[in-house]
Amino acid sequence: MPGPVAVEVRRLAVDATLKKVGTLEEVAEWFQVSTASLKRWRRQLRETGSLEPDRSPRRRPELGEEENAVLISILEASPDLTLDELAEEVGRRTGVFVSSRTMSRQLNRLKITRKKNRLRG
Repeated sequence: MPGPVAVEVRRLAVDATLKKVGTLEEVAEWFQVSTASLKRWRRQLRETGSLEPDRSPRRRPELGEEENAVLISILEASPDLTLDELAEEVGRRTGVFVSSRTMSRQLNRLKITRKKNRLRG
């Protein structure tokens, strides 16, 4: 996925629409951007006075080093817990409650694989 459009290109495109050099569709075609982007940039300029792209920071893992240590100790003591049970126990011990999906991603990050023991009859 390409990065955000440069601020100078945004400025030129928005200025062209404000000066009515062409229709919104024509200006979008000239600058090879969508009409939705032009509308969004005009609204952003009106509301914030800036055309700088939003900096969306990468989400940090919800479980830090302390929670990881607790997670590992829980797994050592009870290796057969389900993801839901594991997430609940980590939350109870640390106060950081996460979903079973987040727990699954965290185990993958830590390169921990598990296979539940099954009773055979």
